[in-house]
Amino acid sequence: MMKLRPNIRDQSNIPTMAAKTANSDNNGSDYYRIPTVIKTSEARHMTIRLSQSRLEMLRDSLTSKDKDILTSLSSCRYLMTNQIQRLHFYKSASQKAALSTTTRAMKKLRLNGLVSSFERRIGGVRAGSASYVWHLTEGGMRFVNMNVPGDTSRKRFVEPSYSFMRHTLSVAECYTRIVELCRNTDKLFLKEVEFEPECWRQYMYAGKRISLNPDLFIVTHSDGFEDRWFIEVDLSTESPATIIFKCERYHSYYNTSLEQRNNAVFPITLWIVPDISRKDKLEEKIKSEFSNKPKLFRVITMDELGDIIINGCDPSTLY
Repeated sequence: MMKLRPNIRDQSNIPTMAAKTANSDNNGSDYYRIPTVIKTSEARHMTIRLSQSRLEMLRDSLTSKDKDILTSLSSCRYLMTNQIQRLHFYKSASQKAALSTTTRAMKKLRLNGLVSSFERRIGGVRAGSASYVWHLTEGGMRFVNMNVPGDTSRKRFVEPSYSFMRHTLSVAECYTRIVELCRNTDKLFLKEVEFEPECWRQYMYAGKRISLNPDLFIVTHSDGFEDRWFIEVDLSTESPATIIFKCERYHSYYNTSLEQRNNAVFPITLWIVPDISRKDKLEEKIKSEFSNKPKLFRVITMDELGDIIINGCDPSTLY
């Protein structure tokens, strides 16, 4: 039987394992270099209008891999070609072959009117086709939701702001790395994942309905234990005061006991930051503000994510 592991755990019997990644070219700095260049006004919009009968034909003709890609785009909103490759074409003989296969798959989905991409690539000239950013078209959204009861919405693509695109791609990168980690680590499994807005939590506080809005929620299994995580991706664009305000919402939600009643434990909240300087600043601020409250948080860089997910958090590192 799977055991629920408390958010503050004894580390004495847990071995330290080195996080593995499927692609050694993805280092910590790349995570925050992803969204370096984008002009949303140059997004290419598909003009293909897909009838219901055409969508049904595509449902029968598309491969399971095609459908998995569309589902990933629906969940993440935006994905770079490189991220799609790492999620869905990781078994290729080489990185070059994997990228070529991914590019062909995306071209096929584009020609069928299900996806589109931004004309301006992300990451600079050398990044090539791996840096294209993809999204579902209106027809692609309808295709993904064909089997959702009562879903008749026709959502049109809305050009994102630079900051929204940057943050969304960073959350997608976090998710991609967790998938790679679970794929390459024995006895580590991703049991559940919720993106926005599914991962949001509604609760009552002081007579008002409040929304706690993490960027991601995941449940992992590791060596017989279940761990639950809220994930917040910080790009150093918000003031420490804003971070503290968000942390206060986690504490007020914790005090409702809603999560504990439903799942026995309260998830650890991981703040993923771009560098050590930002980490030190947020750690100091959170520690000073919540010194006498339950320890719910850990601030880490992306390079620390693998070890945390595998081995959990030493109680002394939570604040």
